[in-house]
Amino acid sequence: MANKNNLKNIKKKKESIICYQVKELPDLRMQKYLSVYGNWAQAREEVFGRQRSFMALIHDIGKTGDIAIALRYDYDPERDGIFEDKLKIYLLINNNSEISNDIIDEVIKEGFLKDFYIIEPEQKNEVFSNSDWISVSTEIIREEQKIIPLVQEPGVPPFFYLPFPFEPNEENDYVFLDRLFAAFNKPVIFEVTISPIDISKRKAPSGKESVLSSLKNMITILERTTSRFSLSENSRKKDAAAESTLKIFEDYHEAFLTDKCFDFSLRIFSDDPQFAWILAGSIALAGTKNNKYRILQYEKGKDDIFQDEVIATNSIKINHKVKYLDFWQGIYPDQHPTVFDLDPMPRLATLTELSSYFRILIPTYQILQTIRIETDAKIK
Repeated sequence: MANKNNLKNIKKKKESIICYQVKELPDLRMQKYLSVYGNWAQAREEVFGRQRSFMALIHDIGKTGDIAIALRYDYDPERDGIFEDKLKIYLLINNNSEISNDIIDEVIKEGFLKDFYIIEPEQKNEVFSNSDWISVSTEIIREEQKIIPLVQEPGVPPFFYLPFPFEPNEENDYVFLDRLFAAFNKPVIFEVTISPIDISKRKAPSGKESVLSSLKNMITILERTTSRFSLSENSRKKDAAAESTLKIFEDYHEAFLTDKCFDFSLRIFSDDPQFAWILAGSIALAGTKNNKYRILQYEKGKDDIFQDEVIATNSIKINHKVKYLDFWQGIYPDQHPTVFDLDPMPRLATLTELSSYFRILIPTYQILQTIRIETDAKIK
């Protein structure tokens, strides 16, 4: 790979989209893996770890620039399944940074994934085909709630903002996608897009301070609420709602300081809203152990944001217009400045939170119906 010092000397270039297809999935039962890792379970754990390391490397090379990478699952029932897999998996990169495409090419083909996956360049026109068939876009974001304080006193805000964390399911291998795609047999695209950020420099919507500072401001408000005293009773009034919310925000603050952070999108395109909803729920439940998520759906011809979704996926970008309007309508910077500046939270997460979502399918002992593994007959 290129020397780290050379990265600073590469001149900024125009935005470019680079496409790769995952051509071969590993069969971890093979002796070449068992002889190195001991058994199937340990080989599987190694693949999990390699994919986390791949995400970390993408963050390190992209956090100072403008890079987004999408892991796309593209199922088309019209493919014959003999000469062409019905399911294709792509890695798509929007590179608008100072990092050269050659360096990214080395990272993709020769990096952490090489020992298990064969990944080859793909023509852009093969990946971005006609999208007229898409009628609905479905997004998965954090669940957000207004928590009403149990202690109502002057100086206590009317509500606390609580975006729930993702508790990653480290065992998620996405094998269930093969079953769902085969069972419903409908065209569908599922993609996880991540864009590295430097959380210390990420500006809040008001532009006055960083998201990290806004997070700290919320902690200060919650600390003040949980430690208020009543002069008449001369005793501390506890607010369990504020205390539990405070604990979550303290955990966020520590995680954002110690882990790598990304903007993210978990997006599904389909021609069937009900199937898309079922698929979104299945993906959300597979990727997190605390079942805290929200599904948002945008229909063609009904929701203006639908076209923004199509534009975002074609340019490999995060659509920052995606939000839970039932919560955010009525949140104004002059009335709720701290909450207003936490607007990015539903679409911002740590590497740890996203590691069970940004994951290339890891085959098990189960026979896959929609895509081949390395011991299956080769496509000519």
